[in-house]
Order: sequence, then structure tokens, then C-alpha cells
Amino acid sequence: MKESIRKVDFDLQPTYTERAQLYFADRLTQQERDTAQASAADFEDTERPMARTAVLIPVAAHQDMNLIFNTMDEYAKQKNADSFTIFLYLNLPAGTSDADAVIDQAETMVQFARHTYQTLDIRYTGVTITDPTIGYIRRELWNAVAMLAYHEGLFEEGDVIGLNHDIDTVRMSPHYMARVQQHFATRDQRAHSVNLHYPVHKPVVTRLSHAVLPDFPNAGKVTTWVDNTSFQSRSGYEAGFSLPFSHYMKQDGFDAKSITHETHNLYRSTGYAYLSGAQLWTSPRRYVKRLHEHEIAEIWTPLSFGPNDTCRNDGLCDITPQRTEEVIAAQLRNDLRYSWLSASFNDRQYTSRLKEYVVTDLDADNLPPELIALGRRAVERQMHKAHDLLLRVIGSQTLANEVHKETDDIEDYILNRIKFDLALNLANLGT
Repeated sequence: MKESIRKVDFDLQPTYTERAQLYFADRLTQQERDTAQASAADFEDTERPMARTAVLIPVAAHQDMNLIFNTMDEYAKQKNADSFTIFLYLNLPAGTSDADAVIDQAETMVQFARHTYQTLDIRYTGVTITDPTIGYIRRELWNAVAMLAYHEGLFEEGDVIGLNHDIDTVRMSPHYMARVQQHFATRDQRAHSVNLHYPVHKPVVTRLSHAVLPDFPNAGKVTTWVDNTSFQSRSGYEAGFSLPFSHYMKQDGFDAKSITHETHNLYRSTGYAYLSGAQLWTSPRRYVKRLHEHEIAEIWTPLSFGPNDTCRNDGLCDITPQRTEEVIAAQLRNDLRYSWLSASFNDRQYTSRLKEYVVTDLDADNLPPELIALGRRAVERQMHKAHDLLLRVIGSQTLANEVHKETDDIEDYILNRIKFDLALNLANLGT
């Protein structure tokens, strides 16, 4: 009898330990290995092993040490989570005045958090870096934690999950950690049920929003629009990514040259899944600082990032209501077209019915009337959401009116999108 594919033992799967050995030997330079070992030694706690879930947080020690305590408070509030270890990478640019004293002060802040939140497993190391980039910093941090996990034999028992977080977290949903852990545990169970003993799961992105703070209500309106627009396409920010270390090592880790968008190297060939039920709120300080003179599209550029970001310690002031409308209006049409409208066709009822149609003649007269009606309704619902957000939350009748203008000539868009989806159906059938 032919053996069921579900019972085949895939002997060629590299183990997690083998994958780690290959990464350390072939993907890291000798200098990177030495640096990782030194930081891993700092991270090691001889009285207890690190947990199988690691939270990895870079801290610009010279600017952000005052955020450590409040951010650790958010992790202390987590409910129903399995154990996790927090790794703080206290870093500052080489040549910083009184560098040793700065690191000492940052370490004192960590010790205070440790004393206050004794249920948390908080580890740290302090380093100075010449010409640091966020890609380099995160790479050094993740390599060190991977080295410690390997040293302690964690990869012999399974994978290790890493959460790519920032120190300016303002709030976390109370089951954030548990939700991420549950996701990867479920994926492991499914893989093991078909004899995939060493699966490499792709990353997940959780919802991340910028906190609306009382001192910056107008900038908060901009970030509310930006965050909700991003949510339509289920795209995410770097600080909302979680991934197994097996995936991190398979993708060769962070690109040390990345000044921004540093996670791109980790998902560009695999994509990522969106994980609902877990949300972070982060500081809006970068928007507050730059929106006075820059458009939304210019916030996340290399010019906005550096080892001494002024948004971290400059006195910040809110933008004006007029400026709020200006920056949203500047990219409103693109946001509506490429995020809000596009997301209309993720409507569950539309996608469910779409699968039932095989149409070879894609002239407009031959398109299924049912799909056209479903597409129209989905677009109407989505545009109604955008209109209400701009009117009721952003508080701008002018911007809300632009939504109606955008829908005046929407029929061609709907028909072309349905043609595209039906053509994709045919292509998928062909494969």
C-alpha cells in the first residue's frame, strides 16, 4: 500500500541547531561572531535560562533611557502569556560625551525596572557604535540573542520566537504576548501533524498605531488617518514584527546598512501574515517633530533617522489645524485609491462568490452582475468608513467632501478590478 504523504518523515529538514550553526559559520563575519558572543555573555543569566520567547528592544541610551521604566510597565501588565525574556540593547554613538557615565545611568534605569517588576526577566548590555544604523543595531542585537539561545541549547528543543519592538511603546493590548505565542504554537502543531519537525514559519505583523497624546491633538489626527489607512492593507511598522529565529537566520538577518524599513530583508521573499488580536501603541514623536515642515510621505525616509534623532529630546509642539488638513489632503487621493478602495475587494462576501466564477470573456458586458453589485456595495461601505473617519474623528468637512468626489467616477475602477480578479482566477486554474 502506498504510504500516506502525511506519514512521510522528511529527513532532509535541517534541525534548528543545524540552521543556527550554518548561520553563525557562513553568514556572520568573525567580527560579528565575536561581538555576538560578547553581548550574549552580558545577556546570560547563570541562574535561569532565557525563555523561548524573546523581546528585542534597542535603546538609544543617550536619549531614551527615561522611557525604559514606562515601557517595562506595559510588559508587566501582560496576561496569560508564557514566559518571555526582554533584551535591552543600550547603545550610543562612539564619541558621545561621557559615554561611560551615560551607559551607567541607563543601566541604573534598567536596574530600577528590574527591582520594580521582579516577575519580568530583563537582560541588558551596553555598547558604543561607530556610525550606527538601525539595521546594524538590530542585527547585532538579534545575533547576540541567537547566540545565547544556541549556547543554552534552546534550538535542540524547538524554535525561538523574537518580537521586534521599540523602547517608545506607550501601550500594549493586555494579551499581546499571549496572542503572538499562541499563533506560532498553532503553526507548529499543524506542521508537526504532517511530520514537518523543523518548520520555518514566516513573520507576522501586529497592528501598530501611534498614540494620540493630549499635548498633540492635531498631529494625532494625522497619525490616526495614517494608521487607519495602513490598516486597510494590513501593512505594518517595523516595531510590530514577530518572527521565529529560524526564519531570521534563513533570511540572513537584518541588513546592517538599513537606515529605515529594516525588516524588509526579512520578508521580501516570503511575505508576512497579519495577526489580529494584538496591538501596540507607540509614540507619535517623529510625526510631531517632522510634520511642521514635511509631508507624510517624508516621515519614513533616511533623512528622518539617525544616531541623534532630535525628535527624541527636542521640545515638541503640535501642528496647527490648518497644517493638519494640508498634510492629509496632500496624499488623500492616493490613500483612497490604493489603500481604502483596494481593500474593498477583500470583502468576505465578494471574495467568496468570486471563487465560483470562471469567465473567459472579460468584456464589461459579460461580467457577472452579482459580482458587480457586490463590488459596488463593498466600495460604498469602505468609502463610508473613510468619510466618517475624516468627518467625525479628524473633524474636517472639507476632507470628507473629497471622498464623495473620488467616488463620482468609480464605476470604471470597479469594473476593471473585477476583470483583474476574474483573470487571476483563470490564471490560478491554469496552474
